Order: sequence, then structure tokens, then C-alpha cells
Amino acid sequence: MKYAVNEEGVSAMHTMSQKVQEAIEAIEQLNQSVKSTADGHANVLGPHKSSLDDAIDSVNESVKTGTEPAAEVAEALDDVADGYEAVISNDRIRGKGN
Repeated sequence: MKYAVNEEGVSAMHTMSQKVQEAIEAIEQLNQSVKSTADGHANVLGPHKSSLDDAIDSVNESVKTGTEPAAEVAEALDDVADGYEAVISNDRIRGKGN
């Protein structure tokens, strides 16, 4: 089986990987912001702060469970794109590419 590989496809894979990584970072930053906000209002929350901390920890664990596979997908996209870049480069060296 033959596959068509071009720079546009490689670029698209790198872009998708970057977008996944940015989404993971944004989710982690938002979770940290929620925790910081709760910590900043500990005196107002009183005894409820403990149950809020438990809920935030639970959300953070769920996010971690979800973002680890997403990070693996981003890494796989970059790895495949890098492999295609090597093929394109080799084709150019051999005079087969543009």
C-alpha cells in the first residue's frame, strides 16, 4: 500500500498535536485557578473548604486520567509527522521530491 505524504499533511499533524497540548495546558491552568480561588476564600468558606478541596481533588484526578491519553495522542501525532518529514527529506535527497 502506498501513502501520499506532503508537507501540508505534516504541518497539519504538528498543528493538531500543538492544539491538543494547548488544550491540556488550558485545562490544567483552569483547575489551578479554581483551587487558588478556593484557597483565597478559605476564611469565608470555613468548614466547607475541606469538602470543596475534596471535590477539586476529585476533578483534578479525573482531568489527569483524561489528559494522559490526550498527551499520548499529541506525542503520536508528532512522531508520525516527524517520520513523514524524514520520508519527504529522503525523497528530496534522492531527487524524487519537489
